[in-house]
Amino acid sequence: MYNQRTPKDFNIQKLVDSDMLLQFLREQPMWQKLITQSFADEQDALNIVIETINTKINRGESLLSLLKNGLHAARPTHPVGSFQTEDDP
Repeated sequence: MYNQRTPKDFNIQKLVDSDMLLQFLREQPMWQKLITQSFADEQDALNIVIETINTKINRGESLLSLLKNGLHAARPTHPVGSFQTEDDP
């Protein structure tokens, strides 16, 4: 499925197209459960996920590695879960 986007959709400060990432996360079975159990709201959860991705990339982890191995997103004191593709064991 292709979704045409414009350069304006990309947030250069956060290094992400937040709308596209949120669309992807909403399709993940655990997303809603994680929001209700661990975050104030969906925007709070999205901000933590974006921050976690950027932190890992800044530390040298590749985006491909994050996509392949999943992402453990957490508040500083509360681990909330892991996102992995359905193809992963």
